[in-house]
Parts: sequence; structure tokens; C-alpha cells
Amino acid sequence: MATIDRSSISANGQPSDSVQKDRGNSLIESLRRRLVSSPDNPDLVNDLGVALARSGRIAESIAQFQAALNIAPHYYQAYRNLAKAHVDLDQVDEAENVLHKLVELQPQSATDYCALGHARKRLDRLQPALEAFEKAVGLAPNLAEAHHDLASVLADLNRFPEAKREYQRALELQPDYPDARNNLGVLCQEQGQLDEAIGYLRAAIRLRPAVAGGHNNLGVVLAEQRKFHEAVECYHQAIAIDANYTVGWNNIGNPIRATTVGPVSVTTGTPIQRASKLVVWPW
Repeated sequence: MATIDRSSISANGQPSDSVQKDRGNSLIESLRRRLVSSPDNPDLVNDLGVALARSGRIAESIAQFQAALNIAPHYYQAYRNLAKAHVDLDQVDEAENVLHKLVELQPQSATDYCALGHARKRLDRLQPALEAFEKAVGLAPNLAEAHHDLASVLADLNRFPEAKREYQRALELQPDYPDARNNLGVLCQEQGQLDEAIGYLRAAIRLRPAVAGGHNNLGVVLAEQRKFHEAVECYHQAIAIDANYTVGWNNIGNPIRATTVGPVSVTTGTPIQRASKLVVWPW
């Protein structure tokens, strides 16, 4: 059974990694010098944590965010940064604990309830995740992200009609929401509504054409409709975007074999044998 890819890509036109690293190191040293004379300034401590995190030094950043909170226990932004740092290190239990404190501190923040819901979802705590997303929708009924996130956990709970309504509500609020179009396409595909799925997936690709997963997902649905040559074109497009996109390489052999063209090998020359997959876009 195929699954769907919701991953996004980095924006074009960003500085090179080496340039960003040099800038990051310079900022880190500047902040450290300023902290010598103002060691109890929570803003400076938090800013140092952000600079470290942006330089990829996530574990060091956590210590700075915690230090900022020791100085200012109700420092909202430091809590948010600390939660993100734990997520980046895949320390989801710790992130959930921080986010729980965050919503206690800011109980009217729908975006923080969404973040808490995501952490719970990652921990496979679906009912608590549902409660967090429902709280977010209640606080911000016109926030497309909240409806999208609620839909995602409803789908995980096999409550498909409700999930579809929430995805559609997200698109009513934000028609150019590629994740919602992609994920609604996934939901339709899983329910066997292939024509509808293709419409949503094509729209997602138009909104975000440089994501390999979007082209892969469309290819999987086209292959289910036995439109094998079109499916292969989608897989080729995915691989053209990302030559290391394993899912696309794995999928490409299946429709090709179905059209008797013969299996395609990955760059190592190994024949592709695994079944089609669609992967989900992470939060």
C-alpha cells in the first residue's frame, strides 16, 4: 500500500553553509563578549541559544535556553526555543513537557497548542494530540494550520470523513496551502477516490513544484490507475529534483515492470525490488 510525502525543501537564494557558519560564529562570539558584562540578561542568553541552534549546535543551545529560564522563569520565547531545540534533537518527550508548560503560560496561543499536539502525535499519543488540536481550533477557528493539524490526527484515528472536512476547511481559509492539498490528496487516495486525489496532488505540485515527494505521490496514484507511463514521468521528475530520493528510485521499477520495459537500477546498479511507497511531510 502506498503512503505520501509531505516534506518541504529549503528556500532558494540562501547563503552557503560556510557563509552562514562564519556569520554564526561571529555572532556567537559577539554575544559571549556582551554577556561578560551582562551575565543576567535573559535576552542575551536566549539570543546566544538561538545563534548556537542556527549554527547546528543544538545541545549547547538547550543549556542557554534553560539558563535564560533560570533568570526569567516566565520567558515565553525561551520556552518556545527550548521546545524547538528538543524537537530538533528528536527529544520529543522533553519537548512535550516544555510545550505543556508553554500553554500553561500562554493559554490563549493556538499555535502553541498546535505544537503540543504535534509532539503528542510524534509520541503516538493520538487522543491527547486530538485534544490539543481541538483546543487550537477553538481558540483560532480561522487558523488554517489548526484545521490542517486536526485533520491529520483525525486521519490517524481513522475518522476519515471528519478529517476530510477539516482539510477542506483549511483550504477554504488558505487556498494556497500546499500541505493541506497534498495531504487531502493522500486521504482521498487512501479512500480509493483516485480522481479526486489526483486533482489535489496536482494542485499541491503547482504550489510547491520543487518538492520531490509531491511528484512521487502523484506517480503512485497514477500507477494505481494503471497510467504507468505518466507515473514513470512523475518518478523521473522526483529524481530530477533530488537524485538521492530513495523513495522515487524504489517506486520507479514497479510501473516500468508493469509496462514490460524492464526494471531500472539505482546508481549502484542494484535492481529495484521494493514496493511503491508514499512518505508523509513532517511537521
